[in-house]
Amino acid sequence: MGSKGQLIADFTGHQGAINSVSFSPDGTQLATASTDKTVKLWDLQGHLLQTFQGHQGAIYDVSFSPDGKELATASEDQSIRLWNSQGKGLGVLQGYKGAVYSISFSPDGKILATASREKFARLWNLKNNLIKEKPSVQNEITALGVSSDGAWMATAFRSGIVRLKNIKQGTLRTLKGNPSIAYGITFSPDQKRLAVGFKDGTVNIWDVQRNLLTKFKAHQKTIYGMSFSPNGQLLATASRDKSVRLWDLQGHLQRELKGHQEPVYNVSFSPDGQFLATASSDKTVKLWDLQGHLKQTFNGHHGPVHDVVFSPDGKHLATASSDETAKVWDIRGNLRQSFQHASDLVFRVNFSSNGTSIATGTKDGIVKVWDLDGNLISTFKGHSGLVNSVRFLPDDRLLTSSSNEDSIRTWQVQTSASENLEQLLDRGCHWLTHYFDNHPQKTLRFCKR
Repeated sequence: MGSKGQLIADFTGHQGAINSVSFSPDGTQLATASTDKTVKLWDLQGHLLQTFQGHQGAIYDVSFSPDGKELATASEDQSIRLWNSQGKGLGVLQGYKGAVYSISFSPDGKILATASREKFARLWNLKNNLIKEKPSVQNEITALGVSSDGAWMATAFRSGIVRLKNIKQGTLRTLKGNPSIAYGITFSPDQKRLAVGFKDGTVNIWDVQRNLLTKFKAHQKTIYGMSFSPNGQLLATASRDKSVRLWDLQGHLQRELKGHQEPVYNVSFSPDGQFLATASSDKTVKLWDLQGHLKQTFNGHHGPVHDVVFSPDGKHLATASSDETAKVWDIRGNLRQSFQHASDLVFRVNFSSNGTSIATGTKDGIVKVWDLDGNLISTFKGHSGLVNSVRFLPDDRLLTSSSNEDSIRTWQVQTSASENLEQLLDRGCHWLTHYFDNHPQKTLRFCKR
């Protein structure tokens, strides 16, 4: 873009999504890295200068050396490659057991820093000697919450730190108060409070604008899931101790729900606040009233159930399980649809705000969006670890997800399979523009000219 936002050049040529772009140090060239397994070098008028081929998987990052004479590329194929600016390969850095996502040269150009799926940052000299590797496990994301209005995002890390971001203002606060790992995180319906549940069974409740309001011991074992009631007056906690407990905001116990035979992984209030649904390692989901009476047990999963959520109208439940399925049920316990995920544990599920689709997140880092008839609408790949949160933003056009490999991603969501096809056709027609200019008689009938 120019100073007034004008488009200067359009770079067309990749056959897949572009994951990274990098300017040369002198600002005269641009390198692009793509899922089509290539890197392309361009001048700033959009003319292709060079294509770099050699990687066997998607390329996630590209970086120029400080003198601009060399480039480094990071790939899904578990390697780093070094090139000169003419596209000649200079060497390969290997030894990874997972995809490599990020690379950066040191200011003197002698050292290359890399980050990969293995949760290690590594330093290399350019003779392929590993200098140092540093575990980044303390930066592992263990929980993520987004307020219902999309204004706030809270991220919990293995170190026990919780970071609270005001998305609209861009401000970031670090919340401290517990050295234990946080697994449960939720915002109150009015967006004024944030509750976090920890491995040691403690709950912290913060005012999002100020400080810690309440801290109390809720369980003797890990808290895996939490949920505020729709009126914001109750907090439900799901624990490894096989129970769910209801608390007021001062930390006083109001009710205990017992009935599961294994740890309870998550809990969800119905939109009217009259019922609770709980998901457990015992392969069941249970529906309760607020007096603690069991109303329904949902049987049908063949593995631990990790997540449960009500539809916006309260008439259905969605569940996610280790049996490689997500399921949608009516509240009487009747199965309405099963969503098969081939050879992949389903860890998270959530309804869109309009209730017409669900999003699922898996152990292998895949996020999918489905309509309620079981049709797959979109598949999003980019995470390299277990997806521990999926959440539609209020208008359902964007979806946020987080993974324990220290990444938060936002995806643009298609609203239907037909829209997905329409956009695919539009993209194909765009790729063929120059061909059609030279062969007008070949214009396809569904390409608008």
